Amino acid sequence: MYIYKKNAFTLAEVLITLGIIGIVAALTMPALIANFKMKSYEVQFKKQYSILQNAINQAVFENGMAYNCPTGAMAPASDTNECFALRDAVLAKLKIVKKCPRLSACNPFTKGLYKTRDIVLAEGGTTSNSSCTFNFANNSGANFLADGSILYTGEQYNAADYIFAIDINGEKPPNKWGYDLFIPVPVMKNDNNILGDGTCQLYEKGGKKLSQMLSN
Repeated sequence: MYIYKKNAFTLAEVLITLGIIGIVAALTMPALIANFKMKSYEVQFKKQYSILQNAINQAVFENGMAYNCPTGAMAPASDTNECFALRDAVLAKLKIVKKCPRLSACNPFTKGLYKTRDIVLAEGGTTSNSSCTFNFANNSGANFLADGSILYTGEQYNAADYIFAIDINGEKPPNKWGYDLFIPVPVMKNDNNILGDGTCQLYEKGGKKLSQMLSN
């Protein structure tokens, strides 16, 4: 009588295999989740960028020419006035549901929602310009938009170098520079005002520039 012998894995082999799979999953899942989240931020950012750039384009069209707001950081008084004129014209194009002036209790900067430059750098982050004061909390007014985002605008003379700052998902996490919080700057290009990388931008570890968010 012929007896068939069945080949099978032992319990020990199955447990070892499952253990290896578990270890690999534990090592790769955080990176996959982080990459997925960044991709979702990129989608949200592109939407907000489009809304803000369209508002700028409308303001420029109605003005009959580009506003003289090149970068703001080194602009003379006349340029700063132009930056604030551009700010006001853009805000008029957006659906704002609530405004929180600088230093007001409802302003996320005042509430300490975002990390300061010193904390960002201490935790391994970087800055595009170490000479910037990054005095956002004292200068930025918060405009809560109907879509849940927040547009910050400079309210003082020396705030022109970050005339616009965007938190693409409002007060929801992660509230991190270079993830969901950016400082685009209106720049002069081809007789138009185009949003570019901020002259005073902070990047928390792993954060991206505006141009990098748009290119992916």
